[in-house]
Amino acid sequence: GMAVFDKLAVNTAAGAKTTVEFWMKWAGSYYNTAFAWNTEFGLRFYWPGCFGFGDGNWNIYGISTSTLPINKWVHVAAIFQNGTFTTTSNTLYINGVQQATPYCYGGASSAAPTVTPKASLGTGIWPTAYPFYYYGFGGLMDGLRIYDRALSSSEILSHYQGSYTVANQTGLIGRWLMDEGISSIV
Repeated sequence: GMAVFDKLAVNTAAGAKTTVEFWMKWAGSYYNTAFAWNTEFGLRFYWPGCFGFGDGNWNIYGISTSTLPINKWVHVAAIFQNGTFTTTSNTLYINGVQQATPYCYGGASSAAPTVTPKASLGTGIWPTAYPFYYYGFGGLMDGLRIYDRALSSSEILSHYQGSYTVANQTGLIGRWLMDEGISSIV
């Protein structure tokens, strides 16, 4: 399945940071998208075995999928920085631990991707160059949260460990708990 979110109150200014958190149970397939902004900037699985930030131009930096368990729940937190696409400009956490994200497909990119008020979970939104491709996620997803700031590593670890409460969540734009039928945009 997939979900598309529109009119998100994200900061699109150059240098602004946005955090996206969710749980995923990956089925082991490639050429699919876990999360994407309307600009094609997002988190992708690509052959030969990488998961990470994609710029929409087939350049991806991230981790080896050999480190991701298949058919087991994994907590993902990604901090997107507007206007830059380097191995250090965006940050990926798996199960509360920050990951090194070298280029795993393609290479250095001159792209300057940004977050947008429209995003998707479980599919890529490729409206211009590849409108006929779906890039659907192979697996299950749950618990999407989007923040208009970079969460600290201690906040991300706390969320992974289950110490999450809606109260006092500075910068929370919205949360969607797919299995409970609960969602809210703040």
